[in-house]
Amino acid sequence: MTKSAKSCIDLESVPFNFQLSGTKEESIISVTAIGGGLINDTYLVKSSLALEEVQQSMVPTECYVLQRINKDVFLNVEQLMNNIHKISLHLQSKNNGHGHCLSIIPTKGGRLFWERNGNNGEKEAWRMFNYILNSVSYPFATNNNFLYEAGRAFGKFQYDLRDFSCSQLFETIPDFHNTIKRLKTFRKAVKDDKFNRANAVKETICYIESKAYLASVIIDLMNEGHLPKRVTHNDSKLDNVLFDQITNEAICVVDYDTIMSGSMLFDFGDGIRSSNSNSEDSLDTSKMTFNIDAYQRFTEGFLGEVAPMITDTEKEYLHMGAIVITFEQAIRFLTDFLLGDVYFKIDYAEHNKLRARNQFKLLEGMLTKKDEMSLIVKNFNYMYVYLVIFILCLKVT
Repeated sequence: MTKSAKSCIDLESVPFNFQLSGTKEESIISVTAIGGGLINDTYLVKSSLALEEVQQSMVPTECYVLQRINKDVFLNVEQLMNNIHKISLHLQSKNNGHGHCLSIIPTKGGRLFWERNGNNGEKEAWRMFNYILNSVSYPFATNNNFLYEAGRAFGKFQYDLRDFSCSQLFETIPDFHNTIKRLKTFRKAVKDDKFNRANAVKETICYIESKAYLASVIIDLMNEGHLPKRVTHNDSKLDNVLFDQITNEAICVVDYDTIMSGSMLFDFGDGIRSSNSNSEDSLDTSKMTFNIDAYQRFTEGFLGEVAPMITDTEKEYLHMGAIVITFEQAIRFLTDFLLGDVYFKIDYAEHNKLRARNQFKLLEGMLTKKDEMSLIVKNFNYMYVYLVIFILCLKVT
């Protein structure tokens, strides 16, 4: 299976190479696979101290998130981790160091990641983060309040990074949200047809070409200077938000791998794409419907945070972010299918083909309600938000 978790020797020895608080080398370590990410391999680490505390109080304090970085996707791990470190420190400063964001656990040698030779002789790259207690993530929302909170989390992420210069960041995956180039890559994959799969998706290919105009909407506006470049998450899926297990309020955004310069529309759009659908892996494409009420709740949460910084052009085209990013994701899935499934993890031979069709079904729903989507952004009560912020500032002073 392409990009599946590689076999790992002595997995439980890996955590000892990091600065684990209060954990001695002879301590027992529990390392358990968690998450359903499509790129990296992720594990929950519990020290022996944590295991004892779990038995006594059910509140583990010595827990960490361990990840093996996919070096086929992230070619320069040093640059990747430098990006994450800078962003993490900036977000900590915005949250008064209360831990409501990811923090890198350095290696014993003081580095941001640790390397070793894997089973195949190639170097593996590992990293560790703090584990945020009493948090949970969801692959999809059970009610629209989660979508409001998710929108708020990604909006706050944008707002907190408004004064962080994009020039400080490396481009970890070049042209990640350049939909024009994604379309060119797709067309080349169709033309080359290395795995003789194009004939099986002829109708889908024709559909993509009929909607090709969408590829240039955001990129052209950015290139012409109408949309400002901002620090963007670029993978603003619902399951990249941690929620409080008790209150269901959003705690923070996680997964900083693709943080680069981009447009606010990217983060808004991918948030809508991921939160307005059934699972992208659903075998029943008919279930991929666009929920305008869910869209409204996410939008209200997002705009409530970015209202003081959003420009008029960003407001005008914000709804197009959802449409363009959904189109782009469909292209990416189908391109990967045509290229032999070299990027996304798959569970069966036609997995990426199904994912692409699900995205196109979602796209169709968005296009039929495009005017409603635009109106929701336009009718948002920005003045109310400005008033609340003004009152809060008066209280502080």
